[in-house]
Amino acid sequence: MSHVQRQTARLFACGLVLVTSFIFQTAAFAKDPSWFPSASCRDSWRGRDLARFDFAEDTKQTAVGNEGYANYQKRLSKTNVDRTNCRKEWTVLVYMAGDNDLSPYALWDIEEMEGRFESGNFAGSTLKTDLIVQLDTADTTGLRRLHIFQRDDRAYAPAKSKADFEHRTASEVASPIAHWIDETDSRVQATTAKHRLRDFLEWGVRTYPSDNYMVIVWGHGQGWSAGGPHQPLFGGIMVNAATGRSLSVLDLKDVLDTTSTEILEGRPIDVYASDACLMQMAEVAFEVAPYTRFISGSAQIQSFLGLPYRRLMYEINSGRFLSVGGSVGKADEAYLIAKMLPLLTEQSLDPVHGHQGRAEPTARKTFTMSSLSSAALQDLLIPAMSEFSKAMRAYLKEDAFRRLDVSFAMKYAPTFLGGGKELGSFLSLVEIARKENVKKSGAESVGSQNLRIAIESARNAIEQTVVERRMGTDYQSPNQPFHLLGHRGLGVWIPNGPVEYNERAADFAASAFSRETSWPSWLEPALGLP
Repeated sequence: MSHVQRQTARLFACGLVLVTSFIFQTAAFAKDPSWFPSASCRDSWRGRDLARFDFAEDTKQTAVGNEGYANYQKRLSKTNVDRTNCRKEWTVLVYMAGDNDLSPYALWDIEEMEGRFESGNFAGSTLKTDLIVQLDTADTTGLRRLHIFQRDDRAYAPAKSKADFEHRTASEVASPIAHWIDETDSRVQATTAKHRLRDFLEWGVRTYPSDNYMVIVWGHGQGWSAGGPHQPLFGGIMVNAATGRSLSVLDLKDVLDTTSTEILEGRPIDVYASDACLMQMAEVAFEVAPYTRFISGSAQIQSFLGLPYRRLMYEINSGRFLSVGGSVGKADEAYLIAKMLPLLTEQSLDPVHGHQGRAEPTARKTFTMSSLSSAALQDLLIPAMSEFSKAMRAYLKEDAFRRLDVSFAMKYAPTFLGGGKELGSFLSLVEIARKENVKKSGAESVGSQNLRIAIESARNAIEQTVVERRMGTDYQSPNQPFHLLGHRGLGVWIPNGPVEYNERAADFAASAFSRETSWPSWLEPALGLP
Protein backbone atom coordinates (compact mmCIF):
# COMPACT_ATOMS: atom_id res chain seq x y z
CA MET A 1 0.00 0.00 0.00
CA SER A 2 1.37 3.42 -0.99
CA HIS A 3 1.80 6.30 1.47
CA VAL A 4 -1.12 8.11 -0.18
CA GLN A 5 -3.35 5.05 0.22
CA ARG A 6 -2.34 4.63 3.87
CA GLN A 7 -3.07 8.30 4.54
CA THR A 8 -6.49 8.03 2.87
CA ALA A 9 -7.33 4.88 4.78
CA ARG A 10 -6.35 6.55 8.04
CA LEU A 11 -8.54 9.57 7.32
CA PHE A 12 -11.60 7.53 6.40
CA ALA A 13 -11.15 5.05 9.25
CA CYS A 14 -10.77 7.71 11.92
CA GLY A 15 -13.50 9.94 10.51
CA LEU A 16 -15.45 12.30 12.72
CA VAL A 17 -14.29 10.62 15.92
CA LEU A 18 -10.71 11.70 15.19
CA VAL A 19 -11.64 15.31 14.50
CA THR A 20 -13.91 15.45 17.53
CA SER A 21 -10.97 14.21 19.60
CA PHE A 22 -8.71 16.94 18.21
CA ILE A 23 -11.26 19.64 18.95
CA PHE A 24 -12.17 18.70 22.48
CA GLN A 25 -8.73 17.60 23.66
CA THR A 26 -7.55 21.13 22.94
CA ALA A 27 -10.31 22.46 25.16
CA ALA A 28 -9.76 19.92 27.93
CA PHE A 29 -6.03 20.37 28.39
CA ALA A 30 -5.71 24.16 28.02
CA LYS A 31 -4.24 25.47 31.26
CA ASP A 32 -5.01 28.83 32.81
CA PRO A 33 -2.22 31.44 32.84
CA SER A 34 -0.37 31.84 36.13
CA TRP A 35 -1.81 35.34 36.63
CA PHE A 36 -5.43 34.23 36.17
CA PRO A 37 -7.96 34.73 39.01
CA SER A 38 -9.51 31.54 40.31
CA ALA A 39 -12.83 33.04 41.39
CA SER A 40 -15.69 33.35 38.91
CA CYS A 41 -17.57 36.63 38.68
CA ARG A 42 -20.84 34.72 38.81
CA ASP A 43 -19.93 33.19 42.17
CA SER A 44 -18.27 36.32 43.54
CA TRP A 45 -21.29 38.45 42.73
CA ARG A 46 -23.71 35.74 43.91
CA GLY A 47 -25.37 35.31 40.57
CA ARG A 48 -26.19 39.01 40.15
CA ASP A 49 -24.97 41.12 37.24
CA LEU A 50 -23.17 43.67 39.38
CA ALA A 51 -21.01 44.70 36.42
CA ARG A 52 -23.92 46.07 34.43
CA PHE A 53 -23.45 49.69 33.43
CA ASP A 54 -26.15 52.00 34.78
CA PHE A 55 -26.73 54.49 31.97
CA ALA A 56 -28.81 56.75 34.20
CA GLU A 57 -26.33 56.92 37.12
CA ASP A 58 -22.92 56.28 35.55
CA THR A 59 -23.00 58.22 32.29
CA LYS A 60 -20.76 61.27 31.97
CA GLN A 61 -21.11 62.75 28.50
CA THR A 62 -18.19 64.81 27.17
CA ALA A 63 -16.95 65.91 23.76
CA VAL A 64 -15.25 62.54 23.18
CA GLY A 65 -18.11 60.35 24.36
CA ASN A 66 -19.36 58.62 27.51
CA GLU A 67 -16.54 59.05 30.04
CA GLY A 68 -18.53 57.62 32.93
CA TYR A 69 -16.40 54.52 33.32
CA ALA A 70 -14.79 55.87 36.51
CA ASN A 71 -18.26 56.22 38.06
CA TYR A 72 -19.04 52.68 37.00
CA GLN A 73 -15.78 51.31 38.45
CA LYS A 74 -16.28 53.19 41.71
CA ARG A 75 -19.71 51.64 42.10
CA LEU A 76 -18.34 48.22 41.17
CA SER A 77 -15.55 48.49 43.77
CA LYS A 78 -18.19 48.43 46.51
CA THR A 79 -18.76 44.75 45.71
CA ASN A 80 -15.22 44.05 47.02
CA VAL A 81 -14.47 42.15 43.82
CA ASP A 82 -12.79 44.07 41.02
CA ARG A 83 -13.40 42.77 37.48
CA THR A 84 -9.72 41.90 37.05
CA ASN A 85 -9.98 39.65 40.15
CA CYS A 86 -12.72 37.42 38.84
CA ARG A 87 -13.31 35.55 35.61
CA LYS A 88 -16.32 35.50 33.34
CA GLU A 89 -17.17 32.76 30.87
CA TRP A 90 -16.43 34.82 27.73
CA THR A 91 -14.58 37.92 26.63
CA VAL A 92 -15.19 39.02 23.04
CA LEU A 93 -12.51 41.43 21.75
CA VAL A 94 -13.32 43.32 18.54
CA TYR A 95 -10.70 45.51 16.85
CA MET A 96 -12.56 47.86 14.49
CA ALA A 97 -10.25 49.37 11.86
CA GLY A 98 -12.81 51.85 10.60
CA ASP A 99 -10.52 54.82 9.95
CA ASN A 100 -11.64 54.86 6.32
CA ASP A 101 -14.87 54.58 4.32
CA LEU A 102 -16.08 51.97 6.83
CA SER A 103 -16.66 54.46 9.67
CA PRO A 104 -20.47 54.55 9.26
CA TYR A 105 -20.61 50.76 9.24
CA ALA A 106 -18.54 50.57 12.44
CA LEU A 107 -21.08 52.80 14.18
CA TRP A 108 -23.89 50.70 12.68
CA ASP A 109 -22.40 47.51 14.13
CA ILE A 110 -21.98 49.10 17.56
CA GLU A 111 -25.61 50.18 17.44
CA GLU A 112 -26.46 46.51 16.88
CA MET A 113 -24.23 45.42 19.76
CA GLU A 114 -25.99 47.82 22.17
CA GLY A 115 -29.52 47.19 20.91
CA ARG A 116 -31.95 46.40 23.71
CA PHE A 117 -33.82 43.11 23.94
CA GLU A 118 -37.22 43.52 25.54
CA SER A 119 -37.03 39.94 26.83
CA GLY A 120 -33.96 40.58 29.00
CA ASN A 121 -30.35 41.68 29.21
CA PHE A 122 -28.87 39.74 26.28
CA ALA A 123 -26.99 42.41 24.28
CA GLY A 124 -23.41 43.49 24.87
CA SER A 125 -21.78 42.65 28.21
CA THR A 126 -23.57 40.58 30.85
CA LEU A 127 -22.79 38.52 33.93
CA LYS A 128 -21.54 35.85 31.52
CA THR A 129 -19.74 37.92 28.87
CA ASP A 130 -17.73 41.06 28.30
CA LEU A 131 -17.86 42.66 24.86
CA ILE A 132 -14.93 45.03 24.35
CA VAL A 133 -14.37 47.07 21.18
CA GLN A 134 -11.39 49.16 20.11
CA LEU A 135 -12.93 51.69 17.74
CA ASP A 136 -10.78 53.54 15.23
CA THR A 137 -12.81 55.78 12.92
CA ALA A 138 -12.16 58.57 10.44
CA ASP A 139 -12.32 60.88 13.47
CA THR A 140 -8.58 61.28 14.11
CA THR A 141 -8.80 62.58 17.69
CA GLY A 142 -8.46 59.24 19.43
CA LEU A 143 -8.90 55.49 19.74
CA ARG A 144 -11.76 54.43 21.98
CA ARG A 145 -11.73 51.17 23.91
CA LEU A 146 -15.40 50.69 24.59
CA HIS A 147 -17.06 48.40 27.10
CA ILE A 148 -20.29 47.59 25.29
CA PHE A 149 -23.54 47.29 27.25
CA GLN A 150 -27.19 46.91 26.34
CA ARG A 151 -28.86 50.31 26.18
CA ASP A 152 -31.80 50.76 28.53
CA ASP A 153 -32.80 54.27 27.45
CA ARG A 154 -34.64 53.30 24.26
CA ALA A 155 -35.95 50.36 22.31
CA TYR A 156 -33.86 48.92 19.50
CA ALA A 157 -34.94 49.90 15.98
CA PRO A 158 -32.96 48.26 13.14
CA ALA A 159 -31.23 50.80 10.93
CA LYS A 160 -32.30 50.88 7.31
CA SER A 161 -29.24 52.19 5.50
CA LYS A 162 -25.73 53.62 5.75
CA ALA A 163 -27.29 57.09 5.53
CA ASP A 164 -28.50 56.70 9.14
CA PHE A 165 -24.86 56.82 10.30
CA GLU A 166 -23.06 59.03 7.80
CA HIS A 167 -23.36 62.11 9.96
CA ARG A 168 -22.79 60.43 13.31
CA THR A 169 -19.50 60.44 15.18
CA ALA A 170 -17.82 58.00 17.55
CA SER A 171 -18.50 60.42 20.42
CA GLU A 172 -22.22 59.57 20.11
CA VAL A 173 -21.73 55.92 21.08
CA ALA A 174 -23.73 55.29 24.26
CA SER A 175 -21.45 52.66 25.83
CA PRO A 176 -18.66 53.95 28.08
CA ILE A 177 -15.04 54.52 27.08
CA ALA A 178 -12.97 52.17 29.22
CA HIS A 179 -9.70 53.53 27.88
CA TRP A 180 -8.85 56.50 25.66
CA ILE A 181 -5.77 56.71 23.41
CA ASP A 182 -4.91 60.16 22.10
CA GLU A 183 -4.17 59.88 18.38
CA THR A 184 -2.76 63.39 18.23
CA ASP A 185 0.20 62.17 20.31
CA SER A 186 3.17 61.73 17.98
CA ARG A 187 4.17 58.51 19.74
CA VAL A 188 0.74 57.02 19.03
CA GLN A 189 0.88 58.20 15.41
CA ALA A 190 4.19 56.37 14.98
CA THR A 191 2.76 53.00 16.06
CA THR A 192 1.93 50.40 13.43
CA ALA A 193 -1.30 48.45 12.98
CA LYS A 194 0.53 45.44 14.41
CA HIS A 195 1.44 47.26 17.63
CA ARG A 196 -2.06 48.67 18.03
CA LEU A 197 -3.72 45.28 17.68
CA ARG A 198 -1.20 43.58 19.96
CA ASP A 199 -1.60 46.22 22.68
CA PHE A 200 -5.38 46.04 22.50
CA LEU A 201 -5.43 42.25 22.83
CA GLU A 202 -3.00 42.25 25.76
CA TRP A 203 -4.99 44.96 27.55
CA GLY A 204 -8.30 43.23 26.83
CA VAL A 205 -7.14 39.76 27.88
CA ARG A 206 -5.59 40.96 31.16
CA THR A 207 -8.33 43.44 32.10
CA TYR A 208 -11.23 41.06 31.41
CA PRO A 209 -10.04 37.53 32.31
CA SER A 210 -12.38 34.82 31.05
CA ASP A 211 -12.62 31.10 30.53
CA ASN A 212 -12.91 31.69 26.78
CA TYR A 213 -11.74 34.39 24.39
CA MET A 214 -13.08 35.34 20.99
CA VAL A 215 -10.99 37.75 18.89
CA ILE A 216 -12.53 39.53 15.89
CA VAL A 217 -10.51 41.69 13.50
CA TRP A 218 -12.93 44.01 11.68
CA GLY A 219 -12.14 46.06 8.57
CA HIS A 220 -11.16 45.78 4.93
CA GLY A 221 -9.54 42.48 4.00
CA GLN A 222 -7.68 41.42 0.87
CA GLY A 223 -6.49 37.90 1.65
CA TRP A 224 -2.90 36.73 1.82
CA SER A 225 0.02 39.10 2.16
CA ALA A 226 3.35 38.28 3.77
CA GLY A 227 4.37 41.93 3.95
CA GLY A 228 8.05 42.80 3.92
CA PRO A 229 10.09 43.20 0.72
CA HIS A 230 7.58 41.19 -1.32
CA GLN A 231 4.58 43.26 -0.19
CA PRO A 232 2.15 43.29 -3.15
CA LEU A 233 -0.27 46.05 -3.99
CA PHE A 234 -3.08 43.80 -2.77
CA GLY A 235 -3.39 41.79 0.44
CA GLY A 236 -3.61 41.85 4.22
CA ILE A 237 -6.29 42.92 6.69
CA MET A 238 -7.21 46.24 8.32
CA VAL A 239 -6.45 47.82 4.95
CA ASN A 240 -6.58 51.60 4.68
CA ALA A 241 -6.40 52.60 1.02
CA ALA A 242 -5.89 56.28 1.87
CA THR A 243 -2.76 55.73 3.97
CA GLY A 244 -1.50 52.52 2.39
CA ARG A 245 -1.43 50.88 5.82
CA SER A 246 -2.46 47.27 6.35
CA LEU A 247 -1.69 44.38 8.63
CA SER A 248 0.07 41.55 6.82
CA VAL A 249 -0.92 37.97 7.60
CA LEU A 250 2.51 37.29 9.08
CA ASP A 251 2.06 40.30 11.39
CA LEU A 252 -1.40 38.99 12.33
CA LYS A 253 0.20 35.63 13.10
CA ASP A 254 2.83 37.31 15.30
CA VAL A 255 0.15 39.18 17.27
CA LEU A 256 -1.89 36.04 17.89
CA ASP A 257 1.30 34.15 18.75
CA THR A 258 2.19 36.75 21.38
CA THR A 259 -1.36 36.74 22.78
CA SER A 260 -1.55 32.95 23.02
CA THR A 261 2.05 32.04 23.87
CA GLU A 262 3.12 34.89 26.15
CA ILE A 263 -0.01 36.49 27.60
CA LEU A 264 -2.20 33.38 27.84
CA GLU A 265 0.92 31.27 28.48
CA GLY A 266 0.21 28.67 25.84
CA ARG A 267 -3.58 28.71 25.94
CA PRO A 268 -5.04 29.16 22.43
CA ILE A 269 -7.58 31.81 21.52
CA ASP A 270 -10.85 29.89 21.39
CA VAL A 271 -12.38 31.57 18.33
CA TYR A 272 -10.66 33.88 15.86
CA ALA A 273 -12.84 35.58 13.23
CA SER A 274 -11.98 37.93 10.38
CA ASP A 275 -14.90 40.29 9.88
CA ALA A 276 -13.40 41.27 6.55
CA CYS A 277 -13.40 40.23 2.91
CA LEU A 278 -11.32 37.41 1.40
CA MET A 279 -9.53 36.28 4.57
CA GLN A 280 -10.75 32.66 4.75
CA MET A 281 -7.85 31.29 2.68
CA ALA A 282 -5.85 28.17 3.47
CA GLU A 283 -2.69 30.29 3.49
CA VAL A 284 -4.15 32.65 6.09
CA ALA A 285 -5.78 29.96 8.23
CA PHE A 286 -2.62 27.84 8.48
CA GLU A 287 -0.68 30.80 9.90
CA VAL A 288 -3.39 31.47 12.49
CA ALA A 289 -4.13 27.83 13.38
CA PRO A 290 -1.36 27.16 15.96
CA TYR A 291 -2.74 29.90 18.23
CA THR A 292 -6.47 29.28 17.88
CA ARG A 293 -9.05 26.53 18.22
CA PHE A 294 -11.50 27.72 15.56
CA ILE A 295 -11.19 30.14 12.63
CA SER A 296 -14.19 31.85 11.02
CA GLY A 297 -14.40 34.14 8.03
CA SER A 298 -15.34 34.76 4.43
CA ALA A 299 -13.43 33.67 1.33
CA GLN A 300 -15.54 36.01 -0.79
CA ILE A 301 -16.23 39.75 -0.89
CA GLN A 302 -18.30 40.39 2.22
CA SER A 303 -21.15 42.78 2.88
CA PHE A 304 -20.05 46.01 4.56
CA LEU A 305 -22.67 45.29 7.22
CA GLY A 306 -20.32 42.84 8.96
CA LEU A 307 -21.19 39.97 11.27
CA PRO A 308 -24.65 39.89 12.89
CA TYR A 309 -23.39 41.11 16.26
CA ARG A 310 -26.75 41.58 17.94
CA ARG A 311 -27.80 38.00 17.31
CA LEU A 312 -24.31 36.69 18.05
CA MET A 313 -24.30 38.24 21.52
CA TYR A 314 -27.86 37.13 22.18
CA GLU A 315 -27.00 33.52 21.40
CA ILE A 316 -23.85 33.59 23.56
CA ASN A 317 -25.47 35.37 26.50
CA SER A 318 -28.63 33.27 26.43
CA GLY A 319 -26.69 30.02 26.01
CA ARG A 320 -28.99 29.09 23.15
CA PHE A 321 -26.40 28.89 20.33
CA LEU A 322 -29.16 28.25 17.77
CA SER A 323 -29.38 24.73 19.26
CA VAL A 324 -26.49 23.61 17.03
CA GLY A 325 -24.82 21.38 19.63
CA GLY A 326 -26.42 18.11 18.56
CA SER A 327 -24.96 15.01 20.19
CA VAL A 328 -21.42 16.41 20.54
CA GLY A 329 -19.95 19.69 21.68
CA LYS A 330 -22.73 20.84 24.00
CA ALA A 331 -20.25 21.69 26.73
CA ASP A 332 -17.77 23.37 24.37
CA GLU A 333 -19.18 26.81 23.66
CA ALA A 334 -16.26 27.73 21.36
CA TYR A 335 -17.29 24.87 19.09
CA LEU A 336 -20.91 26.03 19.26
CA ILE A 337 -19.96 29.58 18.25
CA ALA A 338 -17.89 28.29 15.33
CA LYS A 339 -20.75 26.03 14.27
CA MET A 340 -23.30 28.83 14.62
CA LEU A 341 -21.58 31.78 12.92
CA PRO A 342 -22.17 30.74 9.28
CA LEU A 343 -25.82 29.97 10.08
CA LEU A 344 -26.32 33.31 11.81
CA THR A 345 -24.79 35.12 8.85
CA GLU A 346 -27.09 33.36 6.41
CA GLN A 347 -30.16 34.18 8.52
CA SER A 348 -29.13 37.80 8.93
CA LEU A 349 -28.78 38.26 5.16
CA ASP A 350 -32.27 36.95 4.45
CA PRO A 351 -33.89 39.80 2.43
CA VAL A 352 -37.28 39.27 4.10
CA HIS A 353 -36.58 38.27 7.70
CA GLY A 354 -32.96 39.31 8.32
CA HIS A 355 -32.03 42.77 9.64
CA GLN A 356 -29.02 43.02 7.35
CA GLY A 357 -30.78 41.43 4.40
CA ARG A 358 -33.51 44.05 4.50
CA ALA A 359 -30.85 46.78 4.41
CA GLU A 360 -28.87 45.13 1.59
CA PRO A 361 -31.13 42.60 -0.24
CA THR A 362 -28.49 41.46 -2.75
CA ALA A 363 -25.82 40.59 -0.15
CA ARG A 364 -27.11 37.03 0.22
CA LYS A 365 -26.36 36.10 -3.38
CA THR A 366 -22.60 35.72 -3.26
CA PHE A 367 -21.64 35.59 0.44
CA THR A 368 -19.57 32.76 1.88
CA MET A 369 -18.91 32.03 5.53
CA SER A 370 -17.13 29.06 7.05
CA SER A 371 -15.62 27.96 10.35
CA LEU A 372 -12.57 25.72 10.55
CA SER A 373 -11.13 23.45 13.21
CA SER A 374 -7.53 24.58 13.69
CA ALA A 375 -6.46 21.13 14.88
CA ALA A 376 -7.97 19.33 11.89
CA LEU A 377 -6.48 21.91 9.54
CA GLN A 378 -2.99 21.24 10.84
CA ASP A 379 -3.20 17.49 11.39
CA LEU A 380 -5.41 16.40 8.49
CA LEU A 381 -5.75 19.00 5.76
CA ILE A 382 -2.12 20.10 5.41
CA PRO A 383 -0.77 16.52 5.07
CA ALA A 384 -3.56 15.72 2.60
CA MET A 385 -2.77 18.78 0.48
CA SER A 386 0.92 17.86 0.53
CA GLU A 387 0.03 14.45 -0.89
CA PHE A 388 -2.19 16.14 -3.46
CA SER A 389 0.73 18.31 -4.62
CA LYS A 390 2.95 15.25 -4.94
CA ALA A 391 0.31 13.27 -6.85
CA MET A 392 -0.53 16.20 -9.13
CA ARG A 393 3.13 16.75 -9.96
CA ALA A 394 3.54 13.06 -10.90
CA TYR A 395 0.28 13.08 -12.85
CA LEU A 396 1.44 16.01 -14.99
CA LYS A 397 4.87 14.50 -15.49
CA GLU A 398 3.32 11.26 -16.72
CA ASP A 399 1.65 13.03 -19.65
CA ALA A 400 2.51 16.63 -20.57
CA PHE A 401 -0.80 17.12 -22.42
CA ARG A 402 -2.74 16.77 -19.15
CA ARG A 403 -1.64 20.31 -18.38
CA LEU A 404 -4.39 21.60 -20.65
CA ASP A 405 -7.10 19.84 -18.63
CA VAL A 406 -5.64 20.95 -15.30
CA SER A 407 -5.26 24.56 -16.46
CA PHE A 408 -8.95 24.50 -17.43
CA ALA A 409 -9.85 23.48 -13.84
CA MET A 410 -7.55 26.21 -12.49
CA LYS A 411 -9.18 28.84 -14.68
CA TYR A 412 -12.83 27.94 -14.11
CA ALA A 413 -12.91 27.15 -10.39
CA PRO A 414 -15.00 29.79 -8.56
CA THR A 415 -12.71 32.80 -8.17
CA PHE A 416 -12.37 35.32 -5.38
CA LEU A 417 -10.69 38.68 -5.75
CA GLY A 418 -6.95 38.57 -5.11
CA GLY A 419 -6.18 35.18 -6.64
CA GLY A 420 -8.14 32.92 -4.29
CA LYS A 421 -10.06 29.97 -5.73
CA GLU A 422 -12.64 27.80 -3.99
CA LEU A 423 -10.59 24.78 -2.88
CA GLY A 424 -13.39 22.22 -2.70
CA SER A 425 -14.70 23.25 -6.12
CA PHE A 426 -11.23 23.15 -7.65
CA LEU A 427 -10.71 19.57 -6.45
CA SER A 428 -14.07 18.61 -8.00
CA LEU A 429 -13.04 20.12 -11.34
CA VAL A 430 -9.68 18.34 -11.30
CA GLU A 431 -11.45 15.04 -10.62
CA ILE A 432 -13.84 15.67 -13.52
CA ALA A 433 -10.86 16.37 -15.80
CA ARG A 434 -9.06 13.24 -14.56
CA LYS A 435 -12.09 11.04 -15.22
CA GLU A 436 -12.42 12.43 -18.74
CA ASN A 437 -8.76 11.67 -19.34
CA VAL A 438 -9.23 8.06 -18.18
CA LYS A 439 -12.28 7.74 -20.40
CA LYS A 440 -10.34 8.94 -23.45
CA SER A 441 -7.32 6.74 -22.81
CA GLY A 442 -9.38 3.69 -21.89
CA ALA A 443 -7.30 2.90 -18.78
CA GLU A 444 -6.32 4.39 -15.43
CA SER A 445 -2.58 4.91 -15.18
CA VAL A 446 -0.59 4.75 -11.95
CA GLY A 447 -0.37 8.55 -11.85
CA SER A 448 -4.10 8.92 -12.42
CA GLN A 449 -4.90 6.37 -9.73
CA ASN A 450 -2.68 8.12 -7.19
CA LEU A 451 -4.23 11.48 -8.04
CA ARG A 452 -7.73 10.02 -7.54
CA ILE A 453 -6.71 8.73 -4.11
CA ALA A 454 -5.11 12.07 -3.21
CA ILE A 455 -8.23 14.00 -4.23
CA GLU A 456 -10.41 11.68 -2.13
CA SER A 457 -8.08 12.18 0.81
CA ALA A 458 -8.07 15.97 0.40
CA ARG A 459 -11.85 16.12 0.11
CA ASN A 460 -12.26 14.07 3.24
CA ALA A 461 -9.78 16.26 5.12
CA ILE A 462 -11.64 19.42 4.03
CA GLU A 463 -14.92 17.90 5.14
CA GLN A 464 -13.51 17.31 8.61
CA THR A 465 -11.72 20.66 8.82
CA VAL A 466 -14.77 22.75 7.92
CA VAL A 467 -16.94 22.72 11.04
CA GLU A 468 -19.75 24.58 9.26
CA ARG A 469 -20.21 26.59 6.07
CA ARG A 470 -22.90 28.53 4.28
CA MET A 471 -22.84 29.84 0.72
CA GLY A 472 -24.87 32.45 -1.14
CA THR A 473 -27.87 31.62 -3.28
CA ASP A 474 -25.85 32.11 -6.48
CA TYR A 475 -23.73 29.10 -5.53
CA GLN A 476 -26.75 26.96 -4.72
CA SER A 477 -28.89 27.63 -7.78
CA PRO A 478 -29.05 24.81 -10.38
CA ASN A 479 -28.92 27.53 -13.03
CA GLN A 480 -25.43 28.57 -11.97
CA PRO A 481 -22.34 26.91 -13.52
CA PHE A 482 -20.79 26.25 -10.09
CA HIS A 483 -23.77 24.27 -8.75
CA LEU A 484 -22.83 21.02 -6.92
CA LEU A 485 -19.08 21.52 -7.22
CA GLY A 486 -18.41 20.87 -3.54
CA HIS A 487 -18.10 24.40 -2.17
CA ARG A 488 -16.69 24.52 1.35
CA GLY A 489 -16.04 28.25 1.81
CA LEU A 490 -12.25 27.90 1.90
CA GLY A 491 -10.01 29.64 -0.63
CA VAL A 492 -6.50 28.86 -1.83
CA TRP A 493 -4.14 30.65 -4.21
CA ILE A 494 -4.42 29.28 -7.74
CA PRO A 495 -3.18 31.84 -10.30
CA ASN A 496 -4.97 32.22 -13.62
CA GLY A 497 -1.76 32.17 -15.64
CA PRO A 498 2.03 32.60 -15.73
CA VAL A 499 1.85 36.39 -15.44
CA GLU A 500 -0.09 36.29 -12.17
CA TYR A 501 2.13 33.51 -10.89
CA ASN A 502 5.30 35.48 -11.52
CA GLU A 503 3.83 38.60 -9.94
CA ARG A 504 2.81 36.93 -6.66
CA ALA A 505 4.91 33.77 -6.33
CA ALA A 506 7.49 35.37 -4.02
CA ASP A 507 4.77 36.68 -1.70
CA PHE A 508 2.93 33.36 -1.46
CA ALA A 509 6.21 31.45 -1.09
CA ALA A 510 6.51 33.09 2.34
CA SER A 511 3.41 31.25 3.54
CA ALA A 512 3.77 28.15 5.71
CA PHE A 513 1.05 26.53 3.59
CA SER A 514 3.17 26.87 0.45
CA ARG A 515 6.21 25.41 2.18
CA GLU A 516 4.46 22.54 3.95
CA THR A 517 2.43 21.43 0.92
CA SER A 518 5.02 22.19 -1.82
CA TRP A 519 2.19 24.02 -3.58
CA PRO A 520 4.35 25.68 -6.29
CA SER A 521 5.77 22.26 -7.28
CA TRP A 522 2.63 21.44 -9.27
CA LEU A 523 1.53 25.01 -10.10
CA GLU A 524 4.65 25.61 -12.20
CA PRO A 525 4.31 22.57 -14.53
CA ALA A 526 0.54 23.13 -14.73
CA LEU A 527 1.20 26.67 -15.96
CA GLY A 528 3.89 25.54 -18.38
CA LEU A 529 6.69 27.14 -16.39
CA PRO A 530 10.12 25.50 -16.18
